[in-house]
Amino acid sequence: MTDLFANESLRASAGTGKTFQLTNRYMRLLLGGETPDSILASTFTRKAAGEIKTRVLTRLADAMLDDAKLEQLAEHTGNPDVTRETIGELLKTLTSCLHRMQITTLDGFFAQLVRAFALELGLSPSWGTLSDVQLSGLKTETIAQMLDGYQTDTASDMFRMLTRGDAGRSVSDLIINAVSPIYQVFLDSSESIWDIPYATEPIAEEEQKSLLKELSTVELPSDKRIVKKVNDDVALLTDKNWREFGKSGLLGKILKDEEKYYGKEIPPVLASLYRRFGEQVQLTLIEELAGINDATHKLVRDYADIFTTLKQNANGLSFADVTRILKELTHQQTGESIAFRCDSNIKHLLLDEFQDTSLDQWRALEPIAARTAGNTSAALFCVGDTKQAIYGWRGG
Repeated sequence: MTDLFANESLRASAGTGKTFQLTNRYMRLLLGGETPDSILASTFTRKAAGEIKTRVLTRLADAMLDDAKLEQLAEHTGNPDVTRETIGELLKTLTSCLHRMQITTLDGFFAQLVRAFALELGLSPSWGTLSDVQLSGLKTETIAQMLDGYQTDTASDMFRMLTRGDAGRSVSDLIINAVSPIYQVFLDSSESIWDIPYATEPIAEEEQKSLLKELSTVELPSDKRIVKKVNDDVALLTDKNWREFGKSGLLGKILKDEEKYYGKEIPPVLASLYRRFGEQVQLTLIEELAGINDATHKLVRDYADIFTTLKQNANGLSFADVTRILKELTHQQTGESIAFRCDSNIKHLLLDEFQDTSLDQWRALEPIAARTAGNTSAALFCVGDTKQAIYGWRGG
């Protein structure tokens, strides 16, 4: 018989039978004497999980009725000595304990774990996972409460900073667009990541005047275009229009350490003055980004506080909440404690569509997978197709 507990990963393209191989491995473990509740077979959707369970039962039933199917099953499971009697007993076992077959989605398995540890996690025993419709309604209510709680001046300043003066979007859209991409990052990070360091000090008013005076008297190359550019830049600097000065073609050349402008040598003193003013441009842009950063931080923090409260009031969690909670829980618990709470003893992990496992999901699953991979009487089996990864399409 093929090694029952060999760890294996299988990468193949769509339509090449990856899920078929997973069901083979599942049945090989069952025929080798492993119990249904000791095997966790996970996939990406509940529909796919149902199809895997149906395939297992159907292939076993077909093997009971057809010699050719029996022979194929023996070959595909690496068990040449399998008999109808063995399959019959296995079918009887499975059909009497379908509820103990751990063929599910990772989200479903994670929800099961959180329910088992609800007391330690401070959750009500009756908590449930919130549907997309429920979450959408809570998000709408979150935004409404945020807007009700903001003072007019505070809200105006914050939204002006976020839009950079572009008032073409609705306030609700602005909040959603600002919060959605960073909400999970905010939940998983510390406050310190929102601090933006300042690399330079602002140029004092007196130094600015001195530098401008010096810039106005620099001897320039005899080229009207250069003279005009410097004069235009002096006007921008006089008005403290740092953003527009930052777009200066001459400044760009100097910051790239180029020595010529319009084919003429750039005087070293001119380059030195431009570099100093360039530091002020950098500081101005950093201050602007810091303002946007602070406004975004306040927005996502307020959103998270209200959204969390509303979910608590609804006695529910999103699947993302469940996964995030488990990242800590599974690292703190032993395999034995998890098995005891879940009334099962999961030894084997069979992971379908593994390429669609998110980083958070893997972090929650990793301690269990590590224990499985390190156990000589347990099996870790993963199948997937990197070309079909949804996180690859999203830039992950």
